[in-house]
Amino acid sequence: MSNIINRGKTVLCGCFAARYFWPGAFLYFLLMWVSPVWSDENHQGHITAELLTGKYPPDYIDYTYFFKYYAGTVMRLFVPMIAGFLAVTFLLDKEKSRYKRFEMARVGKRTYLIGNYIGGCLVSALAFAAAYTAYAPGIFLCFMGDISFPEFFRLYSSNLFQGMLYGMGSAVMAQVLSAFLRSRYLIICIPFLAHYLYDCCQNALFSYFIEQEKYEYLGVFDALRFDAVLEDWNQIRFGTFLFYVVFFFGGMGIYYSVCGKRKDVGV
Repeated sequence: MSNIINRGKTVLCGCFAARYFWPGAFLYFLLMWVSPVWSDENHQGHITAELLTGKYPPDYIDYTYFFKYYAGTVMRLFVPMIAGFLAVTFLLDKEKSRYKRFEMARVGKRTYLIGNYIGGCLVSALAFAAAYTAYAPGIFLCFMGDISFPEFFRLYSSNLFQGMLYGMGSAVMAQVLSAFLRSRYLIICIPFLAHYLYDCCQNALFSYFIEQEKYEYLGVFDALRFDAVLEDWNQIRFGTFLFYVVFFFGGMGIYYSVCGKRKDVGV
């Protein structure tokens, strides 16, 4: 148990010390502001950064919307790429470390590999948390006359964990691919393409069932959206949380089973 705790501390410290942790956090932060998330009466899309110019949204959108629904189309498209880049860089640093063999012998192969997998996902989650921590005060300043500090803190704290879960889940595919591929570029680009195709297939099936008036299937596809975890926690279906749990631990199982047998395979 002590080995696991010590390994957890080492992984956590390694996440903050990762080379591209803060640049990755900045990219997340930038996407939160430049991704179109609301439309006006003419159905024209607007980015959140327009709030800084004094251009407020329609009356039916209040400040709580911007604390929660910051993941527009642009952000959903590029988050898997950034998450994959952070995960690959974290693993690459581990592979090049002169202490790799010593660390593996000290904590055991299983603890070492699982720690690397969790660390690769956690570095993305923590970078996302850092980005949201910088993003939320900006929204507070835009609506300072309408929102109290206790309400701001409530919204920030309630959304922070869900954002971390989203960032962690976005890095899973890159982690799994790192067990099979040596090219870091493929490991970064394949999740980007896979998430895009996944969203396209989901949207097509969603539209199909609406046309066929088979509304009982819509809830399933809605729950299996990656960004569904960012919605109001009280409205999230159990299937969404279960989807993330299965996705994360399924990826861990694949990563460990492959890397445990072929220790030289990786990024």
